[in-house]
Amino acid sequence: MISGPRIDIKIGGRNFNVPILKDEDTTYYIAKLVQERIKEIEKRSQRIDTQAFAIEAAMTFAFAQLDAEEELEENTSELMKALASLSESIESITRDFDVEED
Repeated sequence: MISGPRIDIKIGGRNFNVPILKDEDTTYYIAKLVQERIKEIEKRSQRIDTQAFAIEAAMTFAFAQLDAEEELEENTSELMKALASLSESIESITRDFDVEED
């Protein structure tokens, strides 16, 4: 379990005492996102299984996190390649204008 300060939130009609993530407003916002995701899952389901809904919501958030990390890694790699190319261009221009002193 995550240690530190905790607050009470309500998700799916139940109260939970959860750790504060960043700050209280962020924690409440995350709880709202979880509540909305669970409601979406409930609408698609023909059965009632709160625990399964919670796990599915957690899995979709975890997948979104993984996807965002992969996208960030790709973007960082592309940016580093662009910066290397820019650096080479700057070095080339510098060499072209480099005047040797006698």
